[in-house]
Amino acid sequence: KGVLAERLGCSPDDAFAHLSRLSQQSNVRLADLAVSIVASMVPTPAKSLTQVPGLTPADAERYQRISALAAASSDLSGLATALSECADRVAFLRLDTDGGSPTELASSGSGPSGAGAAAVAIAAGHAVWQPFEGTQIRAAAIPIRLDDRVAGAITFTWSSSISSSGDFTDSERRFLAAAAHLAQRTAVRVWATPDAESVALVL
Repeated sequence: KGVLAERLGCSPDDAFAHLSRLSQQSNVRLADLAVSIVASMVPTPAKSLTQVPGLTPADAERYQRISALAAASSDLSGLATALSECADRVAFLRLDTDGGSPTELASSGSGPSGAGAAAVAIAAGHAVWQPFEGTQIRAAAIPIRLDDRVAGAITFTWSSSISSSGDFTDSERRFLAAAAHLAQRTAVRVWATPDAESVALVL
């Protein structure tokens, strides 16, 4: 509890409640999840904040929190939950083989999935930043690459201008890009597990 409380900046009881919820959502034993989080405390170059230049101190702290939670995720739902503090809703989507609309694989939060922005990001192979101007939602869609190809996208959406407004600042873009990169590293591990859904995603 203490490690997670320190990472999340909350009380040990709140940390345990969060750990229990994450355990239930990801269907991972609480003890295994705790071991993963403690193991994530060991610094590695991939988790070093020097690998994420330009983050504000607040964003760097937030990145450390989501990094610890993402490291403990065993599936995309758990990963979406780990990233949920980034936006009103976080979703993982992939484009169907028939070229139709993107299919949502997992999400956390409420509001629209940002499927339109995801479709553009997947097709273009680069991030799409959609401000509120002329749209009902604010969305960031960043492609997820597996084996040097775009396999899908992660979307961060806000459904009201109260929670976030206007175009994305450089600071927001850096933080969301870092969160998406973290998600990509974790998604590669999660999607590589030998179950039918994961294999279908990678093929």
